[in-house]
Amino acid sequence: MSVSIHVDTVIACDRTQLFHRLLDVERDPDWTSGLLRARRLDEGPLAVGSRVERVSKFLGREMVYTIEITGLEEGERVDMVTTAGPFPMTVTYTLSDADGGTRMAITTAGDPKGFYKLTGPLLSGAVRRQIALDLSLLKDLMES
Repeated sequence: MSVSIHVDTVIACDRTQLFHRLLDVERDPDWTSGLLRARRLDEGPLAVGSRVERVSKFLGREMVYTIEITGLEEGERVDMVTTAGPFPMTVTYTLSDADGGTRMAITTAGDPKGFYKLTGPLLSGAVRRQIALDLSLLKDLMES
């Protein structure tokens, strides 16, 4: 079962400021629900090819996965793909100007395997709720 989710919100902050916050991947646990740790696997500025190991808890299970940055457009977009973990997925952060700030969208798509495949329709709803919560946490962080 393939899962595809898109959630967006408007955050009252400058697009460049928000983009640079997204590049600070080791602080992702501050706004990503269920994310316990994030650690860069390489050095230097985040760029295409950079890799990040993440440890998270989702649907009661801890999972370790690695993401690789596959696209980076200054102030506009970050594309990622999992290269190791329980299921392959892509994640895209998209930023655009909006009345009152910046519209941030998170789009994710993937094909769950194992336990996560068995959860079927529950998975899509759980992922959507988690992404909406993540955007709410990021909004609170950026607007405070």
